[in-house]
Amino acid sequence: MMQRLARSLGLGVLVAATGLLVYFGLFGFDLEENLGLDLMMKARGQLRAPDAVVVVNLDKPAADRLGLALEPDEWPRSVHAQLVDRLAGAGARVIAFDIFFREAREATQDQALAEAIERAGNVILFAYLRRERLALPVPGEAQHGSINVERLVPPTPVIASSAAALAPFALPKSKVKLNQFWTFRRSAGDNPTLPAMALQLYALDVYEDFLQLLRVVRPEAAAGLPRDQHQILHNPGLARLMDDLKAIFAAYPGLAEPLLERLESDPRVAGDPDRRRRLAAMIGLYAAGNLHYLNFYGPPRSVTTVSYAELLQEGARTADFAGKVAFVGYSAGFQPDQKDGFYTAYSQPDGLDISGVEIAATAFANLLDRSAIRPPAPLQFVLIIVAYGLLAAVVSRRGSALASVGFSLLLPVSYGGTAFALFTNHQLWLPVAVPVLIQSPVALLVGLATRYWETQRERNRIRQAFGHYIPDHVVDRLLSSSGAPHTHRELKYGICLATDAEQYTRLAESMAPDTLHDYMNRYYATLFEPVRAHRGVVSDVIGDAMLAIWSASDNDVALRAHACRAAVEIARSVDRFNTDNARPLPTRIGLHAGELALGNVGALDHFEYRAVGDIVNTASRIQGVNKVLETRIVVSPMVIEGVTGFATRELGSFQLVGKQQALTLHELIGEVERIDADLDRLLTKFAQGLAAYQEQDWPQALAVFEEILQTWSSDGPTRFYLELCTLHAQRPPAQPWSPTISLKNK
Repeated sequence: MMQRLARSLGLGVLVAATGLLVYFGLFGFDLEENLGLDLMMKARGQLRAPDAVVVVNLDKPAADRLGLALEPDEWPRSVHAQLVDRLAGAGARVIAFDIFFREAREATQDQALAEAIERAGNVILFAYLRRERLALPVPGEAQHGSINVERLVPPTPVIASSAAALAPFALPKSKVKLNQFWTFRRSAGDNPTLPAMALQLYALDVYEDFLQLLRVVRPEAAAGLPRDQHQILHNPGLARLMDDLKAIFAAYPGLAEPLLERLESDPRVAGDPDRRRRLAAMIGLYAAGNLHYLNFYGPPRSVTTVSYAELLQEGARTADFAGKVAFVGYSAGFQPDQKDGFYTAYSQPDGLDISGVEIAATAFANLLDRSAIRPPAPLQFVLIIVAYGLLAAVVSRRGSALASVGFSLLLPVSYGGTAFALFTNHQLWLPVAVPVLIQSPVALLVGLATRYWETQRERNRIRQAFGHYIPDHVVDRLLSSSGAPHTHRELKYGICLATDAEQYTRLAESMAPDTLHDYMNRYYATLFEPVRAHRGVVSDVIGDAMLAIWSASDNDVALRAHACRAAVEIARSVDRFNTDNARPLPTRIGLHAGELALGNVGALDHFEYRAVGDIVNTASRIQGVNKVLETRIVVSPMVIEGVTGFATRELGSFQLVGKQQALTLHELIGEVERIDADLDRLLTKFAQGLAAYQEQDWPQALAVFEEILQTWSSDGPTRFYLELCTLHAQRPPAQPWSPTISLKNK
C-alpha cells in the first residue's frame, strides 16, 4: 500500500511539474490565452452589452451617405462639431473620440469643433503615445546610454484646450490575439487610458458621494482632494484627479473593501442603484491593477452601434443617448472596409475583426460592470496546477486500467465544467488548456505505462519466487517481495477456486501407485489448463484437491469474470475427461473472493509459497456444499457481484462448517448463451420455491419443489429443499426462525 501511495505521489509531482514547466518555461500562457480563453468565451456565447455605452461608427457607408472622403482624417471638422452638438443635446454624459486630431486644419473648422467641445463640456479626446529613444550620459565615460520612453502627443492645441480630458488608448502587444487592456499606462507616467478616463468622467457626478465615503473610512486620505466635480474640471483637471486617486489606493492597500462595505449601507445611494453602480465602478477602477482581461460581449458590433451618418440626418432619433457614453471611431461592418481591427477571440471567419473603438467601449463597459475577466492570483494559479496534477495522478492509477481511463476522462470534464461555471457566473478564468490538454494526457499515459511496468515486474518476480516451489508454466500473476523467507508476503485482493474429486479414495485403493500417478497427472492437466488460460495460478495440489488463485492490487470485476469462466471450463473439461476414462472423477468446485496474504509459510529450512487467509478456507468450505446439494460449482456473492454473462441461481443462506457468519451461496451454471429455455424455467421455478421456503410457506414451497422434480428429477438443490420443507411441514421450527441453513452436522 505504501509503495502504491509513493508511486501515485511521485506521478503527481511529475504531472504537476510538467504543468508548471509548460506554463512558466514554454508556451502555457499563450495556450491559455489563445485557446482556453477562446473556448470559454465561445462556449458561453454572446452577452448583452450594457445599455450605458454606444459606439458611433465612422465607416464607408457613413462616408458615402455624407458625401465625404473615406479617410476620417480628411473629414471637415465642422462635421464632428455637429456630431458633438447632437450628442450633447441628446444628453450624452460622456463623448469619447477615438480619432486623433493631430494636425491643425482650416482655422474656422478647428474653431467650430473646439467651440462644440467646450459647449458640451464632457468630451474626451484621443492623444497619441509616441515611443522615443533618449540618450543618457554615462558618468565618467564619453559614451552615452539610452532608454525608451513614451510621450503623450496631444491633438492640435486649439481643439485639445477645449476638451474635458486627453487620454491615450494603446493596447498591449499580443503574439496572436488581443486579450487585455490598460486602465493606466505606467510607461507613460501612469496616464489614464481612454476607457478609464471615460469611466471617471461618467462617474463624476457621484464624486462627492465617493469623497464622503473616503472621509469616513480614511479621513487623512481625503485631505487635499478637490471638494466637488466643478472644481475638478477646472483645477486640477480630470487627469490629475485620477493620478491622485490612484496614488491614494496604492498607499492604502485594501482600501476598496471597507469603501464597498460602507457603500452597501450608505443611505444617500440606497435607493439609486445607478449611482451605487457608478460608485462601485469608480472604486474598482483604482483598486485593481493596471492591466485587465477583456470580457468581450460577442462578435464585432455586439456593443450597440449607431451610424455617424444617421445621427447627422435631420430628425434623427437621439433620445437613446441620454445619460450614456458615446465612443466615436471607425467601426467597419465588412472586412474589405476595415482599417482599425484587432484579432480577438471573436474575429470572424471572413477576416472581420473587432475595431479599436469597440474595444475601448468594451473595456469601459467591463470597468462599469466590474466584469473584466479575472485570472487567479499567481500563488492560486500555481496551487491549482499542482492540485490538478496530483489529482490527475491519483485517478490515473485508480482501479483497473479501464477504470483509470474512465476516471481520467471524467476529471477534465468535471474540472472543465466547474471552470466554465465560474467563468460564466463570476468572470473567474481558471487555467483549462494545459490541465485538460497536457496534464491529463500525461497523467493517463504515464499512469498506464507505470501500471503495465508494475504488472510485468510483478509477474517476473512471482515467476522467480515460485521457481523454487512449482513449475514456471503455472505461474501467471502473483506478487512477492524480497527479503527473508518468513517476511516474503504481501496483502492482495484475490479469488480462490477450490476443487475436490469424488471417489478418489476408492480409485487410489484400486490402482497401482505408478498408474495412479499417470492418471492423476492427466486429471490435473485437465484442471490446470482452464486456470492458466484465464490468468489464474495453481497454488496448491494435495491428493485429489487443487487450489487456484487470481490476485490483483484492488477488487477487479474482470479478474472475477476470468475465475468464473475458468470454473465453468474446468467442469466442462472434467466431463470430457470422465467420458474418456473408465474410472471417472466427478469434481466439485467452490469460489470465494476477498483479501489474502501471499508469501512463504513454514519454518526453519522448509517453506512453501502459498495463499493464506480466511477466503482460502472459505472457498474449500463452499466447495463442500456441492456434496450436500449435489451441484458442481458453488460461489459466494463476493465472486459474482458485478460479473455479467453467466447464469446463476441463488441457493439460499448457509452457515458453513467452522464459520460464524452465514453466506448466501449461488450455483454457477454456465454462460448465459448456453442456457436453454427448459433450464431457464427450472431456475425461475426454483427461485419461486426458495422464496416460499424463506417466507415459511411450507405448502407452497412443497408444491413448487414437487412440480420441479416431475420434470427435473435429478436436480439436487430441489431435492434438498423438498426434504427440508417436508421436515418443517411435519414439525414446524421454533420461532423466531431463520432461513439460514447450518451445515455443521451435514
